[in-house]
Amino acid sequence: MKVSIATPQGVVLEESEETFGPNDPLILEADCPGSCGSGSYDFGALIAQSLENLQERGSAQVICAEPSYSGAAGATCGCIAKCEFTAEVVPS
Repeated sequence: MKVSIATPQGVVLEESEETFGPNDPLILEADCPGSCGSGSYDFGALIAQSLENLQERGSAQVICAEPSYSGAAGATCGCIAKCEFTAEVVPS
């Protein structure tokens, strides 16, 4: 699973890549490193839905809607998290 988090202007704040085995716990969440200080992203529903449909690849984009502490009234964080995954589906 690859996760990239960028500002609304496109500046990459964080990138990570994880490989999970069949017995590994899946960590499908990421904290937002943006101006909100408290946002998070959960990719669990996307990945679960894709795997239930036996899709071996999937992607999603989520925008952080937490309030921004940048000083602008009513502004939201707006950081964009992109997640891509590839899975090997093994028949049981």
